[in-house]
Amino acid sequence: ETEFKAMDANDGGVVLFDEFCVWFTKKQDPGRDIVTSADVLAARRKARKAESKTKRKSSTKRRSGPKDATPDFDSTKFDDLERNLLSLAMDAESLEGLWDEIDVNGNDKVSLAEIDKRVVAKYPLLNNKPALMRAYQQTTLKDGDGDAWVEPKEFPQLLVNLFYFNKLFQCFDVIDKDDDRRLNLAEFKASLADLGMSLSYSETETEFNAMDANGGGVVLFDEFCVWFTKKHDPGRDIVTSAEVLKRRREQRKQPGSSPTNPKRGSRASRASPTKSKRGSILSRVTPIKRGSRSSQASPDKRPSEPKRAPMTRTPPGSPAPPRASKTGTAKGGPTGSEREATQTATAT
Repeated sequence: ETEFKAMDANDGGVVLFDEFCVWFTKKQDPGRDIVTSADVLAARRKARKAESKTKRKSSTKRRSGPKDATPDFDSTKFDDLERNLLSLAMDAESLEGLWDEIDVNGNDKVSLAEIDKRVVAKYPLLNNKPALMRAYQQTTLKDGDGDAWVEPKEFPQLLVNLFYFNKLFQCFDVIDKDDDRRLNLAEFKASLADLGMSLSYSETETEFNAMDANGGGVVLFDEFCVWFTKKHDPGRDIVTSAEVLKRRREQRKQPGSSPTNPKRGSRASRASPTKSKRGSILSRVTPIKRGSRSSQASPDKRPSEPKRAPMTRTPPGSPAPPRASKTGTAKGGPTGSEREATQTATAT
């Protein structure tokens, strides 16, 4: 594992051929220096910048000189950031430190919001939301494994994409004269010199129509990224907004793509907790304390009613017992009314 980590220079979790060449050569001949992909990229960019400066000095008028259909853009304020990010992508320890700053919860997955919060704070030049979105979608859908998260093995490529798309957005912003984040034909014609291009009027229209992929009459930032990249690297595939929308719809149609935890307010979230709570409450009934409303309504604890005196029945044919008069003295025998009352009570 230690040897593999030493071979994996960019800490991407896999070893590319150039990393293997460096590792193998250092084992055999430590003094020999092997070129890497980062060195090649830096040399190409340096040569391209020198060529662009030469073109601008040799031609001051638009569409003067030989035809040039390749766009170029140079921004000196990105040079220091480019060197910083390239060195960071090759340094495993620095990469791990930046990853730990972004991955706050330590689950080895970072979202677009986490990247926006930390990377933009650390590198203010990357604070362009359209470029940030392009870099995130390019890393996850094209350069990564296709899920919605950036993982440690995809992190070096994310940094490269962040720089690349932010620099393209800087170029796009220079051409977009009215700042509506859309390019029309007039803006494109007026900015050919800014792009280092020399085209005739008809060639300019043809190039603009090729850039306008959906034929809407204006060029959006994602269309500009595809056009610019194909001019310099025809083999690289750039993700577009249409592809992102299509991928999301496909994921929604897949079985089991719904979230495992129901959203708050859904039927599932309202039904299941209620049942469980109701069952737990019934299983944990406690005795009701005396004095509460429930205790007063309990059939076992009803307030006692005044007791009635037991009624004595007189056998048939026997004389009725003497009754007390209103004055409290007993009479010799029952009167007619008393006899009638006794018979009513006996029947009752």
